[in-house]
Amino acid sequence: EVTGTPWIAIGNRVDGGVVERTQKFLTQEGLSEVGLTVAPPGTLLFAMYASVGKTSVTSVPAVWNQAILGLVPNPDVDVRFLLAWMEASRPALPAIARSATQDNLNADQVARLRVPNETFQRQREIGAMRDTIVETKLEFNQAIAQGIRLLEERKRSLITAAVTGEFDVSSASS
Repeated sequence: EVTGTPWIAIGNRVDGGVVERTQKFLTQEGLSEVGLTVAPPGTLLFAMYASVGKTSVTSVPAVWNQAILGLVPNPDVDVRFLLAWMEASRPALPAIARSATQDNLNADQVARLRVPNETFQRQREIGAMRDTIVETKLEFNQAIAQGIRLLEERKRSLITAAVTGEFDVSSASS
């Protein structure tokens, strides 16, 4: 079993989801050598390069690479609210990103983004609404995928029936 502090790379993240495990870990010696501080669970991760604006939340103490900005919310900020706000801000990010071959943001640009001042109770309500929307979208996408699988199965059955003569294509009405 691998031990150490989880090292999060862009590929370990699930956009809008929770990072629960990673493939790589850093030992205490490695952390000390590169001067990294371990962030607590509940840290919001924000992609600054390539997949600019994509977000995740950690469920474990972790460190990450330079393409990710970690935001540790103050105690009076609900991380799900912050996640919802960052996701809602994503369409505006290309206007402030620097671009050569790919969009990039830096920590100063992200720090200039202003989060609405909501009560903690309202933040929790907004975070809960976001969770409901994400769950509903996931269920909808799963239903669509199931429908596509069924249609493909029926298509294969129909082709098989036509090829084997069980279904006469020449007499089928339009």
